[in-house]
Amino acid sequence: MVTTATDFTLKMILSVEIRMLQTGTQPDDESYNLVVNLLIKLNRVDSTLKYLDLMLKSGYTISSSVFVEYVRACVRSGRLDTLASVIEKCKVLIILLD
Repeated sequence: MVTTATDFTLKMILSVEIRMLQTGTQPDDESYNLVVNLLIKLNRVDSTLKYLDLMLKSGYTISSSVFVEYVRACVRSGRLDTLASVIEKCKVLIILLD
């Protein structure tokens, strides 16, 4: 079960992240990985996908540890379609970077 303190922490981090995006300040890969990892821990697969998409579109890569946790969360929740979508986006990014 998620504690109230964890929910509060997540809300604070997300509000900072949203504020950064609204003001045109680009979060870095560590910021995105932090938010994505927290969303995974809270089992918020849909919200995680949103931030992963923003992260990848910004040219950042997901850390291997966060990616492994995301795979587990998708498998656990039966969201294989979502997982396949993220894998495709990661493959496209790898091709573009080569």
